[in-house]
Amino acid sequence: MVGRAILWLALALGAVVVAVSLGFAVYMLGRAAVEGLVAVLLRTAVFKAAWDHPQSLMTLLLFTAGGLAILWLIVPRLARVFRRAARRKAAEEDESDAEETSARR
Repeated sequence: MVGRAILWLALALGAVVVAVSLGFAVYMLGRAAVEGLVAVLLRTAVFKAAWDHPQSLMTLLLFTAGGLAILWLIVPRLARVFRRAARRKAAEEDESDAEETSARR
């Protein structure tokens, strides 16, 4: 009984350590990605121009938000269309295979 409790505590501690490590890794990757994006924007002077002119910054943010909203709406619909097309194609192939099998008999 005590051995199982110790085992479960060790497993729980290991899970916590793994979760913290993965969280830190994701945080560091995200931070590096943001820093890289900011560096690219600074090099291309997009960010500097937007920072110097707050109206341009708001326009940039609005265009970014609009683009993300469009992707949020369009990508799932496109995925649904492609899945339906794949199902139809698979159903048609199954029907043609069944017709060929029945014709052979």
